[in-house]
Amino acid sequence: MDSIDHGSSYRTPPAVSSRRVALGFLFLLPLISGSVSAATRVLDHIELSTEDKAQVVSIYFNVPVRYVSHIVNDTKTEIGIQVKVGQSAGADPAGADADNDLMSEDQLTWSPSAAIPLDKVVYQGNRVGTSSLLVSFATPVNAFQIRQGRNVYVMDIILPEQAGTQVVSRPELDLAELEMRAPLSVKSLPLVIYVINLSTQSEPVDFDKIPPVPVSENQVLYTNKVQLEESASYRLRLGFFRTRQEANQQLKTIKHFYPDAWVDTADVEERRRVFFERGMDPKLEGEQMEEPQLANVDPRLTDMMGLIRRTITAGEYAKAVRLLEALLEEPDNIYTQEALELLGLSRERNGQIAHAKAEYRRYLDKYPEGEDAARVWQRLLGLETAPQKPKEPLREKKTGPSGELIAEEEQGYQAEWETYGSISQSYRRDEIDSPFVEDEDQVSRSEIETFIDFNTRRKGETYDVRMKITGSYILDLLEDGENDTAMSDAYLDAEHRVTGTSMRFGRQRLRSSGILNRFDGLVVNYGLTPDVNLRFSAGLPVERSRDTYLHEHKQFAGISGDILSIMDRWDLSLFLVEQRVDGLVDRRGIGGEVRYYDPVKSLFSMVDYDMFHKELSIFMLQTNWRFENDTNVYMNLDYRNSPILSTSNALIGQLDPDTLLPITTVEDLQDYYSDDEIYDLAADRTARVKTLSFGVSHPYTPTLQFSGDLTFTQTDGTPESGGVPETEATGTETFYTFQVIKNDLLKQGDIGVFSLRYSNTSTSDTYRMGISSRYPVNSVWRINPRLDVSYRENDDNEGTRLSIEPYLRMEYRLRKSFTLEMEGGLNWYEEEDSVDVTNYTDYYFYAGYRWDF
Repeated sequence: MDSIDHGSSYRTPPAVSSRRVALGFLFLLPLISGSVSAATRVLDHIELSTEDKAQVVSIYFNVPVRYVSHIVNDTKTEIGIQVKVGQSAGADPAGADADNDLMSEDQLTWSPSAAIPLDKVVYQGNRVGTSSLLVSFATPVNAFQIRQGRNVYVMDIILPEQAGTQVVSRPELDLAELEMRAPLSVKSLPLVIYVINLSTQSEPVDFDKIPPVPVSENQVLYTNKVQLEESASYRLRLGFFRTRQEANQQLKTIKHFYPDAWVDTADVEERRRVFFERGMDPKLEGEQMEEPQLANVDPRLTDMMGLIRRTITAGEYAKAVRLLEALLEEPDNIYTQEALELLGLSRERNGQIAHAKAEYRRYLDKYPEGEDAARVWQRLLGLETAPQKPKEPLREKKTGPSGELIAEEEQGYQAEWETYGSISQSYRRDEIDSPFVEDEDQVSRSEIETFIDFNTRRKGETYDVRMKITGSYILDLLEDGENDTAMSDAYLDAEHRVTGTSMRFGRQRLRSSGILNRFDGLVVNYGLTPDVNLRFSAGLPVERSRDTYLHEHKQFAGISGDILSIMDRWDLSLFLVEQRVDGLVDRRGIGGEVRYYDPVKSLFSMVDYDMFHKELSIFMLQTNWRFENDTNVYMNLDYRNSPILSTSNALIGQLDPDTLLPITTVEDLQDYYSDDEIYDLAADRTARVKTLSFGVSHPYTPTLQFSGDLTFTQTDGTPESGGVPETEATGTETFYTFQVIKNDLLKQGDIGVFSLRYSNTSTSDTYRMGISSRYPVNSVWRINPRLDVSYRENDDNEGTRLSIEPYLRMEYRLRKSFTLEMEGGLNWYEEEDSVDVTNYTDYYFYAGYRWDF
């Protein structure tokens, strides 16, 4: 669209001179930019799922994110993932401070458990180059995989069942039924071995809900059922330790999760049951375990017996039957008696009841006396006298006379409810020591912030319902301060699992569909097929999360669709959305997303074209390519309006002639301009921003990585019109970054980042060096020191500024779900120009707590 005539065609509000309008615009520009381009949260939420026996932690983002590389610290409690983050659809890269498009730091917390010891996910972002995603765990993670598929808004951390942390508790095998003693051919066990009794309860232990437990490679986490008079108790135990001293030392590291834990001893029978259930040889360090003195033992039979035990432990009973029959064809040996009992047990577990009875009778004929014979006789007696219980059939969907589904409650099903989230409070204080600031103004911030993230979910056979509320309240303690309330999410989500239809109502955010920001409204999804999904959305846009009221001046409605696997590894999303403001068209966007992914290369592209203003609003292209040596190369291209072109942009810089306050609605602006003039004003207030970046990351060793990034950006100027002054184009600005990511950079066990950055912009040249580390002192204590040093040369007055910014953050977990946080730092500046040299310092302090439930 051509710019309008900047002369008399505008009816500038009377009694407001162009000088006063210009001064007012300059004064209000930071506030206006902040409201238009409020910082976007990078992290959205975390979801858990299972695949086979693996636990999957899915991290959801609000912006496109691509995996670049990762590194894990020596203690295996933190994974440092380098990611390339794209702009959010509604971001404004040419605001007063471009680094504020996305939050520079963001985090999601989780309540860790033994099955999933996830503690928190911390994002540390950079405007150019790669950003860091730090995934912390309460206990070591011995194995993991990082996966990013076609959805560029999700990254998965896969935690397989590991040898070091695999728990001993399987529903298909009852420890009480496995009290058979492994023969001495396995190992001879010492009489006394120590364990830690973590907890005792009356119900069976659910390993998905208990607090996390650090389990080393030679330890086992298991349960032990104890019969006390007429009731049973279940003990959660960690073993095994050679000495009480070793057990006491381990006890200190888990007291914060298990305050009632104590050191106990485990007899030979308890340990043999655990080892048999685990399908492992009972090895302990040192000389506590001794090889038995056996004569004429065929190593082939020993290996075969070990395989049989592991097969039974895995629940593969049919395979165990075949192996046991093969072993029993061998001449009698030290394994024959145990193999015959296991053959009966395997057939029983495989549903071959008649065969199991026969094997048990065969055992008693051959071995009629002894403790083992009494146990087998009890099993046989139980099969012959107890009525056979059929296996529980899969639940069927019950329907009424007309074919309608009967409610789950009427069918007797129990829906599963879960509630989780976090509550935190913190105090922040900022001070400034400067010759230009009066003593009473030295404290620039003193506030208490309360934050809540509440989630509740009902999982049923037919319906899945979820409610989420996320918000904060800031109590300003300064005399002239104002309290502030923010509401990021407040919605109810319901899904019909049979048809795939879902509905979400309330304050929310969509990652695509042409909706640029958070909104209050309704989204309805309908799955035509597993690969085709239709979506309808309507509501009121929310410019800032601090806006707890409804923006009745703006409304939008849109339709979109997702097509998965439109071609091999290609996905497509299309959208059409119209937004109106005070009766005028605000924007009418059409476009979509294209995604491609395979293990070697990936592509993500987005187009948003405004059919009303006839302007390309957004074009994004992100590509990644990984080579066989794990070198990763990427390229990002971003073209967009700043801010995104809409009729509401005409409000920028417009002041009420009576109050000299900003005009906040298009309806008020219509008192001074025609509709066509308002459209032209909106175009004049909208700049074009073009960004191109190239980057490479290479793992030099498993503990050392290098990465570099080169970024070019241009921001066009805007003309003077409607009493608002022009803005100049920036020309081509260039940013160079180089990073070294290293384990043990400052201290053993940390993940350290050393970075260099050079910026050549239209106003200055800046050199920056940074070093940071995130170090887990132990399972409950983490520290994060950081130091940034920068030197800037200004082009306009040949002045310089040197700044030094040290920073320290500490976190301490008192209990499983309660964490203390504290951080502090200062910014020391020395500015020099042709007239004077000025020193000043900013201080800040932060302290708070967080409760995860």
